[in-house]
Amino acid sequence: MLYIKEDVKEQAMEKYGFKKCKKPYNMLYYLCIAKGIQVIYIGEGIFVQHWEDDDPRIHKRPNCRYRSDDTVTDILFDMIQDGFVVKKPF
Repeated sequence: MLYIKEDVKEQAMEKYGFKKCKKPYNMLYYLCIAKGIQVIYIGEGIFVQHWEDDDPRIHKRPNCRYRSDDTVTDILFDMIQDGFVVKKPF
């Protein structure tokens, strides 16, 4: 499973466009991916899920500047290359 390294700061997450989820899920970060209609969630691990309009973790009207035109693979690859992601066994 993929995880964000413990020393990665919030500013680094924002570089990729991640935004904090709304309360009570505000310990998670999310990024809406237009291609494939997916969302990357970062919390205890990195999870990719289908983007649901009624997801309680995402704001009612997500700010479009946080929506990426890259694919999930592109973003995860960039984060791995920048040294933000580590792979750990389950």
